[in-house]
Amino acid sequence: MNPQIQAIKERIKAIRERNKQINTELENDTTESKKDDLNTEKEHNNNELRKERTKCYDMQKLCDEAIYMQECCEYLKQVGLVRSRHEFCRDFLKKTPNYLAIVICEGRKPTIGTIHFLVKNLKEVCFAFPEDKIKSEMSDLINRGQELINKRLAIYL
Repeated sequence: MNPQIQAIKERIKAIRERNKQINTELENDTTESKKDDLNTEKEHNNNELRKERTKCYDMQKLCDEAIYMQECCEYLKQVGLVRSRHEFCRDFLKKTPNYLAIVICEGRKPTIGTIHFLVKNLKEVCFAFPEDKIKSEMSDLINRGQELINKRLAIYL
């Protein structure tokens, strides 16, 4: 299972457990101000729960390649190489600025060539970083991209 989906599911579980604790506390004799605070927290938790479930559902709808491209985009934003999805699509994929959004929204599978081009660009960028942590994380992304390409190519064998 995708680590992001697993993390979201764990967050959902934690929120549900906290709501159970709140329900137990509300059933016990507590002061009115404490009840108000607990109800407010429970309401906030329920909103978070809805958001997390939606996120989980959206991630499960996406194909592995789209999730991979999205993770690459987020990582490149984190290290400061791109500022937006538009810039990522334009500079790292050599596609239209809305390419990743279209892939995600329409549930398309990106071509093997697009994934290959992204991996190639990640390799080039990886060598420019002196920090071992960034090289290690980028190498992990590169390896995942290679695995996705190999998996797609194996279908044709």
